[in-house]
Amino acid sequence: MMRKVFTILGIGTLAMFGTRQLQAQTNLRFGLKGGLNLSHAHSEIDDQSALDADREYNGFGPGFHAGALAELSFPKGSKFKLQLEGLYNLNFMTLKEASNNDIQNKFTLHSVQVPLSVRYFIVPDFSFNAGLSANFNVAAYQKMDNGDYKNIKDDVNITPMQLGLHAGATYYIHKGFFVEARYNYFLGDVMTSKHTNLYDLDYNTGTLQLGLGYKFE
Repeated sequence: MMRKVFTILGIGTLAMFGTRQLQAQTNLRFGLKGGLNLSHAHSEIDDQSALDADREYNGFGPGFHAGALAELSFPKGSKFKLQLEGLYNLNFMTLKEASNNDIQNKFTLHSVQVPLSVRYFIVPDFSFNAGLSANFNVAAYQKMDNGDYKNIKDDVNITPMQLGLHAGATYYIHKGFFVEARYNYFLGDVMTSKHTNLYDLDYNTGTLQLGLGYKFE
């Protein structure tokens, strides 16, 4: 699983840094970014008779993201810019049973995210960003009582790819260094229960990303 993730990110990173000549001839800038993920989840049970077992949203769990980006200006110096990224995401989520808050289900989700953002610069150092993303869910694990993590592919169907919406803001601290805040809302269910003979249990997620990055001149 991890080999697949690093292969995807490695190809993307090499492609970006292998185009320095293209960068010099166009309005392209490349960079790196990473930071904190704060993820939350909510589950719905379709069977109304099973509502007493419904799980509910339970705050934000910490994780991280890291990857590379490319920014394109139209024309050079324009307030509008496009930004394409390739990110690895590790998200932690906790769900509590609505009927018994002492029962917790803890999950980790590994994914590769490819966001495309439109950026509008209010001033040279500050921009608002919004766009779409393709999110490739690689694997999901559940934390057991003994502290080990179990691959839950036998219990749930993981959605291979989800579309997402995101919005946020970026502030340049000094030269190419910047800080960024972004909220991601993922469309559809990240995973669904295989035990449909009992009920349909669907999981929805969202992530707040707080990051630090650098863009090369």
